Amino acid sequence: MRKFHRYVYNHRAGYSDELEQIVEHYTTFGIKRFAVLHYDDTIGKQNLQAVLRALKSRNLDAVAIAAVTRKQTDFAKDVAAMIKADPAVVITTTSY
Repeated sequence: MRKFHRYVYNHRAGYSDELEQIVEHYTTFGIKRFAVLHYDDTIGKQNLQAVLRALKSRNLDAVAIAAVTRKQTDFAKDVAAMIKADPAVVITTTSY
């Protein structure tokens, strides 16, 4: 969908573009402590890498990263571990 085709017009940014803009938005306010919650699958790992690239371009690292499965319903343990890292922002790249 992202390759040029003269009859195709994309009206939505790709995930990596969206994640770049999320990081850009929060760093504008001086925020530097980010945590990331992502799916533990191919798409989730690509989204994680997009966030990490956006952070790295600003000389930042994620303070916490958690991976969950798409069928997982209990996130309490994963979220609790991220909260211990005291992030200012938690970026979730999950669908819900």
